[in-house]
Amino acid sequence: MSSGEFKVRLMEEETELLRHMTPAKKLGVMQTLIRQAYELKAAALRARWPELSEQEVWARTRSAVGGDCP
Repeated sequence: MSSGEFKVRLMEEETELLRHMTPAKKLGVMQTLIRQAYELKAAALRARWPELSEQEVWARTRSAVGGDCP
């Protein structure tokens, strides 16, 4: 199976899984993904700038991930 075929197959399987999820389950998955995005960005900021306070890390994280949304 080529890389392109694999990607198409994976997308088809993901689509099928999403079709069978309830709206509540989809929301839960999205909330988890968003939380993980924030955690990964915060970890990257801490690794690159260890001198930043936690308050500054989370302010920068919110700005990067949330696009300065309140």
